Amino acid sequence: MEQALGVHRLHFAFTVTFHYIFPQLTMGLALLILYLKTKALRTSDEHYNHAARFWGRIFGINFVLGVVTGIPMEFQFGTNWAQFSRAAGSVRPGGLPEWTKGAASKAVVVSGSPWVQIPHPPPPPPRV
Repeated sequence: MEQALGVHRLHFAFTVTFHYIFPQLTMGLALLILYLKTKALRTSDEHYNHAARFWGRIFGINFVLGVVTGIPMEFQFGTNWAQFSRAAGSVRPGGLPEWTKGAASKAVVVSGSPWVQIPHPPPPPPRV
């Protein structure tokens, strides 16, 4: 029994370690994408726009991996630390409702739908 508990807790530690990486990376990538899109709009340089699209795809993959590691973590809290879950279940935030709040906006960012993209300003007229 003790060996099974140790294995389950080791699995939880592995899951939490990987899950810990993804939210911070998602927040950092969001700032990077914001900077690149702003730079693309201000300079009309397509390289910044291509870079933002590339990092947007990485952002989407990172978000999915965060969800994949976060959902099992919810269940592991309930099975490995049942007493803790009973005591603090109403205090700690819920997982799936919390996740769904930002899922739609992240899906729009990653999909790159034409109706969501901000058009580039027209180039300045040629100087005479």
